[in-house]
Amino acid sequence: MRLVCNRVIDVKKKLQVSLKTENMLKSIADNIKMARERRSIKVTELASRIGVDRGTIIRLEKGASTVSLGLYLEVLNHLNLLEGQDVVTKPSNDVGALSEQIRKIRSKKRKKVSSLPDDLSLDF
Repeated sequence: MRLVCNRVIDVKKKLQVSLKTENMLKSIADNIKMARERRSIKVTELASRIGVDRGTIIRLEKGASTVSLGLYLEVLNHLNLLEGQDVVTKPSNDVGALSEQIRKIRSKKRKKVSSLPDDLSLDF
């Protein structure tokens, strides 16, 4: 908040998102809008069902990064599109983390092999 001319003005910082994130939000928003229109649900009707104002749904359908994730999920739930969304966040589908785990395991194996003494002899 900031004091200007004896008035308190709430100054919100706009979230800066990457272009990739912005494009994904826009894609999700477009899909939500299309799903709502296919069901012949008006913006005001959806807003009323969820308990937000019409402007919030309009911002959501434009892909605004200031709309909460909870609201995006609630809209998907009301449109019966929430099933299957957990696939995105399942740990078994996190290719980046799995690759990192493999890299660490391989690194540990290399360290074990390289730490063997040079004069190691095996007698059988």
